[in-house]
Amino acid sequence: MSPLPYIALLLVLTAVFLTLVISALRATCPRPAAQAHPLSAIIRHSTRTRAASVLFALAATAAAYLSGHPEGVALFGIVGLAILLLGERRSPAVMAPERTASLARRRIVDYLPATGLVLLLLAVLSLAADAAVGLPVTAAEPWHAPGGPALPAGSYFLGVSTASTGEAISSAYAPWPGPRMLVPLAAGLIIQLTASLLALRRVATRGQVGSRPGPLDQELRRYLAEGALGLLLVSAALPLPLLGVPMIEAATWEAAGWDYGRGTIGGVGIVVAVASMVYGAVLLARSPRQVSA
Repeated sequence: MSPLPYIALLLVLTAVFLTLVISALRATCPRPAAQAHPLSAIIRHSTRTRAASVLFALAATAAAYLSGHPEGVALFGIVGLAILLLGERRSPAVMAPERTASLARRRIVDYLPATGLVLLLLAVLSLAADAAVGLPVTAAEPWHAPGGPALPAGSYFLGVSTASTGEAISSAYAPWPGPRMLVPLAAGLIIQLTASLLALRRVATRGQVGSRPGPLDQELRRYLAEGALGLLLVSAALPLPLLGVPMIEAATWEAAGWDYGRGTIGGVGIVVAVASMVYGAVLLARSPRQVSA
């Protein structure tokens, strides 16, 4: 198979992560206009909390993956959302004496972009599709090829075929959507969804910022909601390329039995992942709009 699709995927992932890092670092240094705002402490706290959540989430994910635990990519959402929630509880918007109540009814969906919700649903469905076609063929025994790494049971797919010479051909594909990957990913997704709901509940129930209802209060609520959705989008999408690439490789080599069905599902998952991560990165890179109090 041509290496060009893999190179393109790597470039997209690199661009997404660089966008997250650069935007997070920029958020730690508020612009003069934001510092001069009458509620600058609230704006500064929100942007720095967002920056910390992204940077620590990236660090935790990189540490887990580089230590040989690809299922640890779920830490992106878990760590990021935990910091976002803790930061919100310490926000001057919650602690300030000028905070007032509002009789206006707020709905969580009013602060969330529909595009992001659709992409999140597609990412979850793609992961479920990977599981549906990957679990039945996951190897149940450990594997250790000569000169290669040892693969634990439930983490790979073993393709077996016969060459024209009659010699048996076998190849292991990992990480595979088997129990070893899917159980931690599913548990992590449940934790992230719970944390996201808690964060979004804070968006809807927090008291009014400022002495009267205004655009700044609405913007800060939207900023928190989009931050939670952005973290969840990137985290839900991260496993899809990890699982999709081995599925495509298994579908395009004779040892896997030329299974184009699983390869197509893995490829669609990668496309969904790229769209979800790009959109999630855009949400996380956004700064609060400058509005009057």
